[in-house]
Amino acid sequence: MKKDKALKKGTTQKQWTIGFLIAAAVIWTFYTFIMYRLPFEIQQVFQHWLPPTTVNEALVWVICALGLNIVVGYAGLLDLGFVAFWAIGGYSAGWFMSAFFRQVNVHVLTTAKPETPGIHLSFWAVIFIGGLICAAFGIIIGAPTLRLKSDYLALVTLGFGEIIPQVFTNGENIAGFNMSNGTKGISPVDNIGVPGKALGPFDFSWKFFIFALLTAMMIFVSLRLRKGRLGRAW
Repeated sequence: MKKDKALKKGTTQKQWTIGFLIAAAVIWTFYTFIMYRLPFEIQQVFQHWLPPTTVNEALVWVICALGLNIVVGYAGLLDLGFVAFWAIGGYSAGWFMSAFFRQVNVHVLTTAKPETPGIHLSFWAVIFIGGLICAAFGIIIGAPTLRLKSDYLALVTLGFGEIIPQVFTNGENIAGFNMSNGTKGISPVDNIGVPGKALGPFDFSWKFFIFALLTAMMIFVSLRLRKGRLGRAW
């Protein structure tokens, strides 16, 4: 009985949502309206230790941590190769949001100039495409490891996590095909955009809204998984 009461006292989905919205609103208000009105010395402290670009980057890592929490925390799988999927998603963005494939010229709702060669898709489309590619790799790595547990699963996923970076690092010439541009990487990548506006590297407000929205969606999915049939099975 006491255990049931303790569980009910845990943080609810509504409390998580309200807490995140309040935190996001406070951070956005501070960096948009308050910080630049503070004394110069205090501004320098924030610009040096916690600039707006770092806040946006932190939200990206929050999304990564939430995904890792689903695999390791909820499912209890000792996956040491999770970061490999992060790399696959990143290169997917490079393939579909840059001039990497210069022999083609595809532009779909992108911020890139029409004359720019390569595949240039909308950032929002690439999110789903990258997710599908990562899911395909997840099936490939998951199929032979279905019966593995504990240390054996950790060893296989660790190997996967080590192999993928090496493939991309040395992927400049794989059977005559340039898959990753090797150590030079894929650069530049198209800017994130919203309808009617291309965002620059220092457009804090719009990017904060985008990353906060994606983080909120990830929190929602995570909480729904935990409370759903699959989460209860875990």
